[in-house]
Amino acid sequence: MNPQTMLEIAPLAAAVTTLLDSFSHTHALRELKVWSRVNGDWACVYPRSDALYGENPKSHRMPLELDDGAELEIELEGDEVRETDLRFLADALRQALSYEREARS
Repeated sequence: MNPQTMLEIAPLAAAVTTLLDSFSHTHALRELKVWSRVNGDWACVYPRSDALYGENPKSHRMPLELDDGAELEIELEGDEVRETDLRFLADALRQALSYEREARS
């Protein structure tokens, strides 16, 4: 499944993208990406679907598994990324996605 198909099936809700945009702007990040594992491959679901997954020594990553088994990964790149900020974003993103998925069902 290609990234565009992934976005068509399960796009991030506006509340989730607003959360990510706000976090990115308030933490002076150069890059914030959210990846989703689709059929064993990683697809970027935020901010754009054409990004390529790869190791970046300047980025900080945190895996995130949702209650429904979906696997995500948050990738942050910035000069002063703190582990506590990354954990906060992961928890907030998990909650926002859980609420959105519950509301859609």
